[in-house]
Amino acid sequence: MPRHFPLAAVLFFANVVPIVASPLTFSVEHYPVDGIPWELTSGDYNGDGVQDLAALIWANPSYISLFFGTGLGDFSPGPVMVLSNPAPDVNLISGDFDEDGRDEVAALSYGSILFFHINRDNTSGAVSEFRSFPLIPELTAVADFDLDGHLDLVLASGNYISRGLLKYLPGDGRDGFGPPIFKELSASPNAITAGDVDGDGLLDIVVANNSPPTVDFLLGHGDGSFANAIPAFPWSEVDEWIPVC
Repeated sequence: MPRHFPLAAVLFFANVVPIVASPLTFSVEHYPVDGIPWELTSGDYNGDGVQDLAALIWANPSYISLFFGTGLGDFSPGPVMVLSNPAPDVNLISGDFDEDGRDEVAALSYGSILFFHINRDNTSGAVSEFRSFPLIPELTAVADFDLDGHLDLVLASGNYISRGLLKYLPGDGRDGFGPPIFKELSASPNAITAGDVDGDGLLDIVVANNSPPTVDFLLGHGDGSFANAIPAFPWSEVDEWIPVC
């Protein structure tokens, strides 16, 4: 008859020491705001090497509230920047658009972008503005798409009825952008992001569409232009996702 050994005995003969892990615990910090949190973005706004948070708050009036990271997993409250437009008419973006070594939090609204500069002592600094007729609150991606060392801006817009539109604005490194370059999208976009999806060292754009529901890849050429969309994951007539090779 085979003999059965307790698990502890088996572990002893195998020279294995069992480890009993403690239950995972989490701490939650609450940071109250006077309004409805509408959008979040992150960046190193005071240049201390630690990521900070910017919250767009829907209130009357709407405002941006900064929270400075301590490097220990929590935040300290920072300055508040009041906006003239309600939160639903604003998109938040972050980046070092003036190349001073500190990210700015920027509010994109109809026809303009407001860049809020933060001093190294965590106080509010200067506010600069860029105005351009094709700017509206829409999907955004920020990166150096043309490899000139300046942050650029890509905007995507559309609706369920018409096809979408991509706008590329080359950055000048001084809180400004060159003339926009337009490109039609294959569908109405719902989300965009940037990344090197084909491994050629050049940034590409990935667009998730509402109508029809697809994911499109626009391969970058490294000069601010993009190839026509390569569709993937179209919605089939039998209601299941089918990847396109």
